[in-house]
Amino acid sequence: MILPALAAMVAWLHTLRGDLVWDDVILLTQLERSTGAGLLSLRKFFGDDPVYFRPLLNLNGWALLKLAGENASVWHFENIVLHGVATALV
Repeated sequence: MILPALAAMVAWLHTLRGDLVWDDVILLTQLERSTGAGLLSLRKFFGDDPVYFRPLLNLNGWALLKLAGENASVWHFENIVLHGVATALV
């Protein structure tokens, strides 16, 4: 269980040197804009598109944005750790 998780994490370590890609910057910008006060902002934050509803991902993204800003290494590190955890659970 631990060995596959470590292998999965090691396979992705090279991403720590990478930048934000594809829609990352767009999603970060949307998170920044949707953190105002009120019900409308809360709806925007959690997504008002029923097809693309992902409240936990948005909450996690918001927390990382507050913690690390647009530092891609922190975002990639979290993904590597989560990938390892998911692999261990399988």
